[in-house]
Formats: sequence, structure tokens, C-alpha cells
Amino acid sequence: MSPYGKRTDLDIWWTILSSLFKCIRLGWKKFDINNALFFLARLILFILEFIVFLSFPWPYFLPAPHPLIQFLILDTLVFLFFLAVIGAFEFAQGLKFQKALRLSGIVSSKNLPPKVKSFKFYVDHSLSMSLDILGLDPKIFDKKRGIIESTFGLYFHDFTRGENPRYGQLRLTPKTLPLNYPFEKALSLLKNPYSVVIGRGMGGPIIESIEDWPHGLIAGSTGSGKSVQMKSIVAQFLHSLGLKTKESPHPSAQVILCDLKGGVELGVFEAFENVSIYSNIKQIDRIFKKIVSEMMDRFKLMREESVQKIVSEKHNRDFILIAVDEASLLYRRTHKGHPDFESIESVRASTQKILKLGRAAKISVIFGLQRPSKESIDTEIQENIDARMCFKINTLEGSIRMLGHKKGIDLPTIAGRGIWKFGNEEIVFQAPLVSNADIQKIKVPESLKQSLIKLDSSGVQEKINDQNLVES
Repeated sequence: MSPYGKRTDLDIWWTILSSLFKCIRLGWKKFDINNALFFLARLILFILEFIVFLSFPWPYFLPAPHPLIQFLILDTLVFLFFLAVIGAFEFAQGLKFQKALRLSGIVSSKNLPPKVKSFKFYVDHSLSMSLDILGLDPKIFDKKRGIIESTFGLYFHDFTRGENPRYGQLRLTPKTLPLNYPFEKALSLLKNPYSVVIGRGMGGPIIESIEDWPHGLIAGSTGSGKSVQMKSIVAQFLHSLGLKTKESPHPSAQVILCDLKGGVELGVFEAFENVSIYSNIKQIDRIFKKIVSEMMDRFKLMREESVQKIVSEKHNRDFILIAVDEASLLYRRTHKGHPDFESIESVRASTQKILKLGRAAKISVIFGLQRPSKESIDTEIQENIDARMCFKINTLEGSIRMLGHKKGIDLPTIAGRGIWKFGNEEIVFQAPLVSNADIQKIKVPESLKQSLIKLDSSGVQEKINDQNLVES
């Protein structure tokens, strides 16, 4: 700026160049070779470069290097232009956000809005902005939440200060997805036995029957909502047993919970008469063998009656739901010297049989784990699981194993925000928020209170009645 307050030619050129470099930097951050659109655009540009290189001579007023170097120079210039174009959209978006903040009345004493340092749209269309707040009181964002929501067309989630008090993070979420989805609301939507509400998606509640999966996998990092979702599904399943329909006038089920953290997560279900909880690998091995034995007995019954699946009411057999929390503790690879080696291998073999044959026998399994990988749970087991609930996950490998792409790591850090994947269906959702008090309110029909197996004090499995699992 000149001493007279007017912009000189040098100032103008410097502004243009700095904006260009900023666009290139933003474009580099945005560019992703794994993105099919970017890859296709880059390939087309490369082909056009080659045509131009063959069609036009090197400028006569410049030194002529080796043809390969000439082509590399051309490719570099075109790629920088490509990045600048990508970054220009990001740059314009940043300016738009700054204008929106100004319109929201969030300005400093010098009438300047916070500077947008960076921003990111997540897979659920939520927005996170890193701001230089220019000395503003952070409380102003909460006070202006109504105007911010109106200006941006998104819900205000929160504003948090960074380690450097000069900067902060403003998070906004789509108006179609709630920040919290009440468990009671999910229960009110259940109309059929064995059904559950996965969560609230963009188009409304996602209601699924566990019979249709029949096996599920829940994954997410600590604090993402994975364990809460496991409890929510088990609780909803128990509640659904009290729902009678013409097709299922007397729904019945046993729930087998495997909690290798000593019952810390799933202990709230101990009070339910048709629920059994196991926290010891040897116990789990025994119960899985019983389930396999029962499954084969059911297939024998199906062959005798020439039917393709078990009907609980007709064949007097319970639906069996197995939920395994922290599955990596049960299915991890161990060496032969490990004290539980034989039990772990036996559980793995039993699980593979159940996953392959359980659907027709009315047996379903749900797994929960933090980091899906071939070390934490067998690839063969993962391949037999169709229904997947992926919450915020920290590793690219985990996201790819769960979803086939990286969207799992692009989820925002909002507890309960996840991606539901079943077949070709993929929906971002907000999971029901369930508490132990909510679970304790659930009532199970009296008719189910004797159809289960219990583990007695001596650690021996007993058969309670004829509907129970047979001894292996």
C-alpha cells in the first residue's frame, strides 16, 4: 500500500500472486488421486498435454532442453493450473463463509469477520471451520447460534477454542440429522418382532429386521458410539419380542452376550430372564459349541419337514441372537503357547459355521470392535457379514474393510454419527442414544422367561427345558 492509501501496481500484482499460490495450496490439499473424478480429469489433461507437445514446437526464445524435460515442464505447469482451478473453488467458498459470518453479526472491533483458515465438509454434509477469531469473545458464537443457523442453513453444533486461544473450531451439522436421537422415539417406531431402528438418516428413520441381515458388524473408535449402538440394538430387539403380529403371534428369542471386558458394557442386561452373559473365553467356547449343535439339529428338522428355514412358532425353536462386544479380544490371532489358544481356535471355527448357516436356522450374530483388520477379526468372518454400522474410525484400513472406501475416517467427531451399509444401500445416520435407565424400563413377555440357558455357579451349562440348546 502506498503512503497515500492507494494500492500501487506492485500491491495489485502481489495480491494476485498470493491468491494464486493460496489457490494452488488449497487445490493440493483437496486433490486426491484415489478420487475417481480427480483421477479421470488428470488422465484427460495428461493426454491433451501429450497432443499439444507433439503438435506445437518449443518456444524459440527459450533454451531448448531435452524433450523429456520439455514435457515434464509442460506437465508441471498444467498440473499447477489444475490445482489452482480446484483451489479457486475452495478459496471462493472460504470467502463466502467469511461473508456469512459478517452477515451473522460476528465481527471484531475493526468490523472484520473471523478469518476462515480452513474448512472441511464431512461425508454427512456437516461442516467444520477453523477460524482466526481476531480477539473475539468465543461466547459470541453461542449467542448468535440462531442467526448462524439461518445464514448457513445448518445446525449449530459447537464452538471450541484451540490450543492457541487465537484460533477456534466452529462445527455445523445438517438440519436433516439430529445431534441426539432419543431412544424412546426409536422404540415407538418398532412394529414387528426382531426389528430395530439403526438410527435417523437423511430421509427418516432406518428400520431393519435382524432376520434379514442376519449378521452385523459395528465398528468405531473410542467415544464414537459403537458400544452404545450395540446396547441399543440388543435393547430394541428385546423390546420387539413383546410386539405380536399375525405372522408372529408368539415371538420368542434367546440373547447370548459375550462381553470380554468382564460385563462392564453389557452387564445392564443381566436382569433379563432370556439373556445370558459370558465373559470368559472357555465359557464362550462351550456356548458356541452348543449353538452349533442346536443349529445342526435344526437343519435335521428342516430336512425331515422339507422346509428351507425354521419358523419359530411352528417348530417351537427360539430365535437366537448372539452379540460379541470387543470381538478382537475373542478372534485375535494367538500362538500355540497361549493359554486360550485352543478355545480361541474353536470359537473361530464355530463362528464360521454359524455365519455360513445361521440364517435359515434363525441364528444371528452381531460383532462390535474398534479397529477392523485381518489381525483383529478373520477376513473369512468379515466376508460373511452383510450389515455394517461404521462410526468414526481412525484408520484408512479400517474404513476400507468396513465400507470399501475411506468415508469412515471422513465422519465428523459426533458421538453416534455413523454410516449404515447393507448390500448396495449406504446411509449416514444418527444412532439412538440409549442409557442404562432406558434399558431397565424394557419389559420382556412372561412367556419368554423359561426359554434360555443359564451358567450356574460351578461353570457348567444346564438345559432348562426342551426349547433350550442341546448339549454338544
